[in-house]
Amino acid sequence: MNRLCKTGFLALLTMNSMAYALHPVQGLYGGIILGFNYTPSTNFTLPTPTPPLIAEGALNYGTMGQIGGELGYRWGKYRFEANYFYNNSPYKSLEVNGSTIFAPSINTTGYRIEGSTDTGAVMFNAFFDFFSSDLSSSLVPYIGGGIGYAYASNNFKLYDQEIVIDQASLKAHTTSPAGQAIIGASYFLDDFTFFGLDFRYFTTTANSKLLDARVQVYSLNLSFNGAFNVA
Repeated sequence: MNRLCKTGFLALLTMNSMAYALHPVQGLYGGIILGFNYTPSTNFTLPTPTPPLIAEGALNYGTMGQIGGELGYRWGKYRFEANYFYNNSPYKSLEVNGSTIFAPSINTTGYRIEGSTDTGAVMFNAFFDFFSSDLSSSLVPYIGGGIGYAYASNNFKLYDQEIVIDQASLKAHTTSPAGQAIIGASYFLDDFTFFGLDFRYFTTTANSKLLDARVQVYSLNLSFNGAFNVA
């Protein structure tokens, strides 16, 4: 009886271990990604003669978000992804000549600004997943990085009350190589599907034609992915 109990206990431990062991499906997977972003302030310089009020200054951004999709391939602890995302960073205020001009609000009078930096990018990312040695944890940290190409559009308007100042209404776009660094963690619902939560730093290599700075975006992203090989 005692031997039977021991055998049953060992079998239960083995079954429990098998039930919770993680074996992610290899091969192709795809998913979507949603994020919130922070864009640091940038120097602002208009490329044509303008009133001294807005010759140059510092442009501050508000918080918005980004959306995208990804197609990847899992190979053991490595993943390789093609990722497209669109990011919107609205202008919050312009600091110039000791004054601050804000974006529209209910109480704004006098000068105000409108506009945003909109960025679309195609990135090719590589990841390394830190699986536990016994594959017993569904939470898997990862690091990654990527290179790609970006299109950034800047739209800027300056208003005096409700009247647009034509000389200060500018639109310009820039195409540039880009790169990003990524750190985060995946949570596996099963061997086929997983959520990802990560922090990413994205930047272009070329300065904007309107703003005297590269596009830089810090973002917190949530992704959901599923394997295509479910057979």
